[in-house]
Parts: sequence; structure tokens; C-alpha cells
Amino acid sequence: MHTADKWTELNMPTADKRTEFTMHTADKQTELNMPTADKRTELNIHTADKLTESTMHTADKQTELTMHTADKQRTKQNQNTRGDCQLLQQEERVRNVENTELFTAVVLLYKKFLMTSLIKVSNISLYESSKHVSLVENKCAISQYTFVLSNQRDVKK
Repeated sequence: MHTADKWTELNMPTADKRTEFTMHTADKQTELNMPTADKRTELNIHTADKLTESTMHTADKQTELTMHTADKQRTKQNQNTRGDCQLLQQEERVRNVENTELFTAVVLLYKKFLMTSLIKVSNISLYESSKHVSLVENKCAISQYTFVLSNQRDVKK
């Protein structure tokens, strides 16, 4: 036991020294690694910033492109709408002309109907007039015949 204790005592300072050396070396290694880690962190942050800037720049470009495309589409829609409006106005004009022509045709047909009716009415009037004239002529003729007959009677007497 005494020998073991002695050996432990003998080895303890060496172990302590080794521990101190190991700790000192670990500290040195940590100190050495710290600037490298800091540099890596700085590099990563710098790279992240660059990526963020690049992404933002790309996003801005994409937004500009999208807005430009939207403007072009809006312009095209406006042109199409203007074209549609012009087409609708043209169709409206054609319909108005067609309606006017149809109205004119109806008016002409109505005039023709009226004229035909008037002709028929006037023909009936003429017919009625001629019948009346005929009656008057007949009466005159009868009167004349009667006059002639009466004159002949008078002559015979």
C-alpha cells in the first residue's frame, strides 16, 4: 500500500502537469480555433448577406419583370377593350342602319297599303258616283222619254 501510495504521489505531479499541459494546449487550441471560427462566422455572415442581397436583387428584378408584364397585359387588355368597344359601336351602327332600313321598308309598305286602300276607296267612290250619274242619267232619260211621250200625246190630241 505504501508503495502504491508512493507511486501515486510520484505520478500525481506528473499527472497534474500533464493535465495542466493538456488544458493549456486545449486553451491554446481553442484560442487558435477561435479566430478561425470567428473568421468562418464572419465569412458565413458575409456570404449570407451576399446571398440575401442577391436574392433581394433577384426578387426586385422579378417584381419589376412581373410589373412590366402586368403593365403590358393591362395595355393589351385596354387595346382589346378599345377594339371591342369599336367593334360594338360598329355593330350598333349597322343595327341602327338595319333598323332604319327596316323602318323605311315598313313605312313604304304602309304607304303602299294606304295607296291601294285609297285607290279601292276611290274606285268604290267612282263606282258609286257613276251609279249615281247613271241613275241621274236614267232619270233624265226617263224624264225626257216621258216628256217626249207627253209631247207626242199632246201632238196626237
